[in-house]
Order: sequence, then C-alpha cells, then structure tokens
Amino acid sequence: MLKQAIPEDILDSLLEISEFCHEYIEPVFIIKNGKGDLAVMSMETYELLSGKLELYSLIGTGLDQVKQGKIKPMKESLKMIRQIAFYGEDFEKIVDPQKKYDWGKPVGKEVW
Repeated sequence: MLKQAIPEDILDSLLEISEFCHEYIEPVFIIKNGKGDLAVMSMETYELLSGKLELYSLIGTGLDQVKQGKIKPMKESLKMIRQIAFYGEDFEKIVDPQKKYDWGKPVGKEVW
C-alpha cells in the first residue's frame, strides 16, 4: 500500500476537528459538493452512541418478547421471586407451570 504524505494544513484541520469532537462530545459532519460525506467523532462519542443503539435494540427485543408472551411482566416475576424466597427450592416442585396463579398469595400444598 502506497503511503501518501498529508499536507500540513490538512493535519492542522484534523487536529482542530479532533479537539472540537472531544470538547463538545458530538460528531462533526464533513460536507462534499453540498452533501454530507463523512461524520467524524471521538471514540467516547462513538461508544456512547453504540451503547445507546444496543440498549434500544435490547429494549425492543424485550418488548417484542412480552407481546409474544415469551416472558412475564416484571410485577409477576417479582411476586414469583418472593414465593421462591418464602418456600425455598421446594417452590419449583410444588408449582404447576401450566397453571395460572395469583402470585400475590402464598402458593403451596394448602392452596390445592
């Protein structure tokens, strides 16, 4: 690969762009022929934006799973956790996974 020397005035501009990106934590958009050509940002900004995109994707996946009935709402799950804490490991043995429960009430042999 042939290396090319970067003119000094361009290097100065790159340093200015870098300083701007780090100071304002936002991308710099470079325009070519009146249209957007490049977006330049600091690594910190890139990681922040990437993290947000990943979070939004996970939230979307979770919401889809709730709609499809693949997971339980948090309130129901917390009630179930309380039951497990109350009954210990035996809880898994006494709960019928096919049955609908009111998780606000204790579940045990006395319920059946």
